[in-house]
Parts: sequence; structure tokens; C-alpha cells
Amino acid sequence: MPVAFSPNGDEKNDTWGVSGHGIKTLQVEVYNRWGEKIWEGSSLSDFWDGTVNSNPVAQDVYVWMVSYTYDSLLGSDQTRTKIGHVTIFR
Repeated sequence: MPVAFSPNGDEKNDTWGVSGHGIKTLQVEVYNRWGEKIWEGSSLSDFWDGTVNSNPVAQDVYVWMVSYTYDSLLGSDQTRTKIGHVTIFR
């Protein structure tokens, strides 16, 4: 997971999202410092552009939570949840 991005319109690192292989289901949530969910996605093609309701969020650190299901080498689906942070630089 990228730990930072810069949504400033220069077409370099303007969005943030999840990447991976073999992922069957995905739920991504981003929270602000007060624990309010400000963005969510459910596909590898969903990317956060650093806005809430089309308004740019402040340069800050945001918490993300990703839950996903994937094909394991054992032949069954495995579900994992990970939590981390992403920093927006403006």
C-alpha cells in the first residue's frame, strides 16, 4: 500500500488505491483523524483522489482499513484485514 500521495493535479501520484493479484473481494475505507469514514471503495479500480464531496481534504495523515478475500495456495478462500495510514502532501 502506498504510504503517501500528492493530489495536486500534476498527474503524478494524484490518487491512492489498493493493488494486488488474486483478490476476489475487496472493501477499502479511509478515515480522518476523528474516526469519520471519508472514502470507501470496493474494487481494485477504485482510487481515492484526496477529496470528500468533491472538496480537497487537508494535508494530513489518514487511516485506512482494507478487508479482502483471495485464493490461497491451500485451495480455499482466505480473508484478511489490514490497517495502516496514508499521508496527503499538497
